[in-house]
This record gives sequence, structure tokens and C-alpha cells, in this order.
Amino acid sequence: MRSRSTMFSLAAALAFAGSPVPAQEHGHGKEPHEKPAGQEAAGHTHEKSSLHGGQVTMTKEFHFEVLFLRDGIQVHLYDRNQNPIPFRAASGEATLTIPGKGDVTVPLSLKKAAEGKHEGHEHVGADLQLDWLEGRADLSKLREDEARIQFRIRNLPGDKEKEDAFRQAFHLARLVRFRCPKHPETLSETVGKCPKGDGEMQRVAVWYSCPMHPKVVERDPAARCPDCGMKLDQKVEPMEKTPERGAGGHDHGHR
Repeated sequence: MRSRSTMFSLAAALAFAGSPVPAQEHGHGKEPHEKPAGQEAAGHTHEKSSLHGGQVTMTKEFHFEVLFLRDGIQVHLYDRNQNPIPFRAASGEATLTIPGKGDVTVPLSLKKAAEGKHEGHEHVGADLQLDWLEGRADLSKLREDEARIQFRIRNLPGDKEKEDAFRQAFHLARLVRFRCPKHPETLSETVGKCPKGDGEMQRVAVWYSCPMHPKVVERDPAARCPDCGMKLDQKVEPMEKTPERGAGGHDHGHR
């Protein structure tokens, strides 16, 4: 029986978090590294491996989709061709580097589909039976790009890449919605035909941001900016553009 995840409280540390830590240069050293925003290879997107509104890091053998939520972290696994695959027996940890407050490590344990729903489960169909890694943590005070998170994942499936390490910047997971390209005002939580025509709805990422403080981002449309009290504006972006948020990098198997 899987042990219950421990809830890590980061609120005290996050309340005094300072300016963002600069992203490291892309390199080939032993430490995991991060790719600057907008530096995807030409013609390559991670839309197929961002089924849940997370941000994606690609290594030699895998794609890792990470969801930063207000109450923790989820990690979903895909193969080289961006097909969802199970972790099976994997485990790991995520170490959050908070400016001026040091590091906090959150264990990542295996979560089976039968034990609960994962974020975005209603959108992914066959993916319902897959497992994922999950760690509980209070991320309620973090703002966009305000922390760097280093991941180490062990016991990966297959024989070619049993362990991986990579780093991402904090970006709150986006909501997965569907929009008609001919009627962009139409947003739905389920895929299907456009209610205003016969066109297919396309998957988009949705979030809410303060017009005065763009690093204040939430998934709740009723949320207000903690700095100025303004109502947050809705943002909608095609799903294939989500890797350009500085989602992560390429580890290339260096550990």
C-alpha cells in the first residue's frame, strides 16, 4: 500500500521570496540545466506531451510534463515520440530553490489512476489508466519564474535511461480548454464540435493574470491580484505555444 505523501509547508519561505534566479546557460555539464524561453528546435513543439497544461522537458529517451499546482507538483511521462507511458516503479524528488531562503526538497511518489484523478484527467482519454509522480507542497505564494526546481527521477522504464535529472522554472500549470478557431469567444471544457458551427474545437491553454502585475498568475477566474486587488484578465494561448514559457530544457542524459 502506498504511503501517504507528506505535505510540505513553504508559505513562510515564499512570503519573503526575492527576485527570480537567472536561468543557467544551455550546456553539457553534469548538472541538469534549463533551456531559455523560446528556444525550441525549429519545427518542434511539445503539444503532444503537454496533455494536462504543464510544461515539458525533453531528455534523450523521454518527455517529462510537469504541473506546478498551488498544492503540489505532478509529473507525467512520455516516450521520445511524445506518447504517454507509465512510470511503473519510478520515484524521485523535486528541490525548490527559493531566492534568499535556500532549498526545500519535496519527495515524488507514484500515484496510480485507481487512487485518484490527476489534473486534466477529463481531457486525455486513454491516458486515464496511466500513473504519475506526485509531491504535496504549499506553492500558494509563488509567482511566475520566482523559483527554480531541480528534478531527479529514478527507476525509469526501459534499459536505456534509468535515471534523469532536469531543471525547470516555476510556472503555474495552465487550464486545458477547447476553443473554436472561427469563434474564439467560445471556450469549452470538453472536446467536440463548435456549438456555433461544424468546426472542430482546438485545445488551448487558459490562465488568469493581473494586467498591472503580470507575474501574478492564477487558475481561478475569481482570483484577484494580492498586490492591487484588481480582477485578473483571462489569457488564452494555443497549446503548441506553451513550451515558449521557458518550460524547461534538455538534459541529454548527463548525470
